[in-house]
This record gives sequence, C-alpha cells and structure tokens, in this order.
Amino acid sequence: MRLATHEASGPEGGAQTIFELLTAYHRSLDAMKQWLDEAGLSDVERISIADAWQAEMTDWFREQGYCFACNRPLRRCGCAV
Repeated sequence: MRLATHEASGPEGGAQTIFELLTAYHRSLDAMKQWLDEAGLSDVERISIADAWQAEMTDWFREQGYCFACNRPLRRCGCAV
C-alpha cells in the first residue's frame, strides 16, 4: 500500500527535476501532517506511520534517480545508504 501518491514524470512527461520532487514531497508532508493531526491515533501509531511514509519517500526519490538525504542525483550521492 502506498501512503502517498506522486506524479511519475515531469510536466512534459520526462523525468522530474529535484525541484519538482521536493515540491511534491512538501505537499505530501503537509497532507501527512494534517491527516496525523486529525487521526485518532496513539503516539506509537503516528510514529509508525511517519516512519513508513519517510521510507516510501526515500524509495520514491531513488526511483526518480535522486537521494532523499542529500537531494543529489544518485550518481553524485556520497551518502552511506
């Protein structure tokens, strides 16, 4: 199950830029915060959902060719993954 939906490509159907990815990330983050604020969940449940969302974001950035941690293209990323 995907916790958030994202566009698979940029406006002209090509790969998304890091700026487009970050814009989508921030929209998703705002939606996640709002949903968590309104949901009747325990702190442990909220943390579990936030962790799963962040793992999904990491995977999604990687699928788009970028590192979630440093926002660089994977070929230029020096992060320990």
